[in-house]
Amino acid sequence: MTIAAGYLSAEGVVFGADSTTTFSFGQPGPGQTLKFYNSAQKVFEIGPMGQARFGLCTWGDGRLGGNVSHRAVAARLADKATATSTVQDLSNELVSILEEPAIKAGRDGIGYLLGGIDVETRTPACSQILAAGQNAPQILPLKMEDAIVAGAPRFFSRMDVGYDSELPALVAKHLRPLIPNAPADLDTLVTAAVQAAARELPGSVTRGLPLRDAIDFVHTYLHLTIKAHKFMLGPTLCGGTIEVGFVSVDRPFRWVRHKSFDSAIDEVL
Repeated sequence: MTIAAGYLSAEGVVFGADSTTTFSFGQPGPGQTLKFYNSAQKVFEIGPMGQARFGLCTWGDGRLGGNVSHRAVAARLADKATATSTVQDLSNELVSILEEPAIKAGRDGIGYLLGGIDVETRTPACSQILAAGQNAPQILPLKMEDAIVAGAPRFFSRMDVGYDSELPALVAKHLRPLIPNAPADLDTLVTAAVQAAARELPGSVTRGLPLRDAIDFVHTYLHLTIKAHKFMLGPTLCGGTIEVGFVSVDRPFRWVRHKSFDSAIDEVL
């Protein structure tokens, strides 16, 4: 499990993620073992250091099919970037990489956020790339001023819109036995009612943020999710150092917070 976040601003694109990564061993089912590591890198600059116009962050399983790493995917994607590449161009290249047979076999539930600057017009853009099952990966462009929290978004949803994404279905489940001749579309009716009620509640203001406040927004929801998972029962699925990077319309990729390579051995014993 993981938590990743991004924000598409008129000033640039912000990327962030925690450092917990999940490795699965064995076939899915009771015999499968999950191992969590807290020093993974899930935000990458795409292009030469100091010159990169693109950034990438990932969520989901810590490795792809054929034991291919996300770092290798980022490096191969960087090799495809040219002086005139756009976010759409690199999104298509990423889909091609994910469609390779060795990777396709283990890419289920993998997601990426790819963003950068169109050098011709100095326009920021960002796409969400989702790989699930054997279907071709989806490319979902973000709209300007869109915010996204992926991987473990439920606590973001609770804060942003006022309720957990699973709440409408659970309300309908518990309400159905109490209503004689409950309508077949009760789930739909409850969902619509919850959404309408939530719109009357104050939510977080995410649109039109200046770049530094967009960075704060991304960091805030990563931190919130990490703390929420820390105090939940069960294994801590999100955690470790928060990493945040961004690409602005006037400068290449820069790090806001980036752990060093001694982070896994810098422990208090």
